[in-house]
Amino acid sequence: MSLLSLLLLGSTASAADGVAAGAAAPAINAQSFRPSVDSTVYFRLTDSRLPAAGLGWRATTSWSRDPLTWTDILGEETALLRNVVQTDLAVSTTVGRARLAVDVPVLWRSAGGSVADATGLGDIVLDAKVALATGTQGLAVSGRALLPTSTVGAPLAGPLGAELELNADRPLSDRTQAALVAGVTLRGGQDMENVDWGPQLRLGAGVGHQLRPDLGLVAEVDLQPALASIDVPEGRPAEALVGANVATSRLLVRPAFAIGLTDAVSTPAWRAILAIAGRPAADTDGDGITDGADACPAAPEDADAWEDTDGCPEPTRVAFTIVDSDGQPVPDAQWSAAEQSGPSGGDGLFPAGPLTVAVGAAPVAATVPAGPPTTLFLTVPAPRGTLAVTVVDPTGAPIPGATWSATGATAVDARAAGAAPLRPGAYVVAAAAAGFTAANAPVTLAAGADQALVVTLTPVRAALSATRIDLRDSVYFETAKAIIKPESYALLDEVAAILRAHPELTRVRIEGHTDSRGDAGANRRLSDARAAAVRAHLIDKGIAAERLESIGHGEDKPLVAEKTPADQARNRRVDFTIVARSDAGAATPVQTVPTGGDTPKGP
Repeated sequence: MSLLSLLLLGSTASAADGVAAGAAAPAINAQSFRPSVDSTVYFRLTDSRLPAAGLGWRATTSWSRDPLTWTDILGEETALLRNVVQTDLAVSTTVGRARLAVDVPVLWRSAGGSVADATGLGDIVLDAKVALATGTQGLAVSGRALLPTSTVGAPLAGPLGAELELNADRPLSDRTQAALVAGVTLRGGQDMENVDWGPQLRLGAGVGHQLRPDLGLVAEVDLQPALASIDVPEGRPAEALVGANVATSRLLVRPAFAIGLTDAVSTPAWRAILAIAGRPAADTDGDGITDGADACPAAPEDADAWEDTDGCPEPTRVAFTIVDSDGQPVPDAQWSAAEQSGPSGGDGLFPAGPLTVAVGAAPVAATVPAGPPTTLFLTVPAPRGTLAVTVVDPTGAPIPGATWSATGATAVDARAAGAAPLRPGAYVVAAAAAGFTAANAPVTLAAGADQALVVTLTPVRAALSATRIDLRDSVYFETAKAIIKPESYALLDEVAAILRAHPELTRVRIEGHTDSRGDAGANRRLSDARAAAVRAHLIDKGIAAERLESIGHGEDKPLVAEKTPADQARNRRVDFTIVARSDAGAATPVQTVPTGGDTPKGP
């Protein structure tokens, strides 16, 4: 039967009394007021705070005027339920970050309107809350199971249902706080003309202000629109409430008064509320552990998931590992802090928070975390010495553009000659310069010391040009023989190094020359043999045979006319001519290639 039909039936049954008593009622729970089971500030809103551990109780009595009314299409309002007096008896317990509660509604009397007067029990509520974040910005999630246990029937009973909410709160000042609630109620209902009374949204906001420790004020707004009829005025219940919280030594007395803000079906004209709750045992330090169970009632528990049930803030066991700014352990380092000391790796007990630790004579700032044992790394400046490198030629003159690098305790990339701060220890310094043979030199640097090192480089004796490998010295042979003297090995090693460094030189001709003394044919044979000996030497040094060819010219291609023994010495020579290269056509700049070797001893 529709609600409109119900109203018409009631009006024809009794003109004097309006709607007849005992008429059928819609299958919804008209009592929309569900008090908070644990908040000490708000009446309807659940905040993120958790009660103290142990059992808590409260009794909230409400008198609701016209909690179920209907306005027909002609604008005439009819009360289906005129008055409801109800007490919600709630018992709660807190375990860790969760609170569980049972709310039993006792309906003292529902009277007036179109339904029969009734007394009995309402729908029992199982209530749970889990705190997600505590402190300045509180956040919790809460839920309720609405059990169909009412003994009085509709319209003060409903089917099985559930509620889920997100609860947030934060202080606005040292005496004022605000809370917000958003959630949904899932419960079956009834189609009442243009209102589909079923699942509802739950939106609430409140502000509480503490005038003094024993007196506070609160204002709240609560909206519970039906999801399916949110666009219909009769489907948008809303109330506003003002109240007070008066604390005695063992009780919290809380009067309040609410008025309906809309003409929705379940919005009362007004509602008077009086709640009485047992105050939890004293918790002097506010850590959630009552003084009777708190081993440190004047010092709050640090709640760090480490021995959090005794009520005392536990110091943290901290081991200190001392490293330098290079990340290296510091041998034999000692630390001291708060009258405790020990070697690197040793530990001590410290309260959570900032801590200054002395490492030697240097103070180091640290922060001790709350919780289980931990290790902190203390960083001190790394030890340093200064190494100054000068690169010179055999005359002792500095070589412009010379560079040096070092391997050892600290790696040093190639850099211009000069000083660099390094960790103490043993190093090998490598010096290089264009046109000179690279050289290495060992050095040991002490902490805090200034160490100077001079590295001498010798000029290279072989250099690559666009068409040849130029020798700045001669290849020496035993007299009238094709046997290379050992003092020329270093020079040929430089040539081999150039060939290894330049694989684009695919064919190099080794040309032997003699002076004009002796038989021309013998000289040609001797120069040919000497050129072949040089080719064989380079092949032994790892140069591919196909890259090398040799020929002897004897005395046919002198450099100078032979007038003196010096002229003859110039004509006795070995030349290296580039015959082919894989990058033919590309301009090849003249360059010097540093190679190893010793200064020849002379002819």
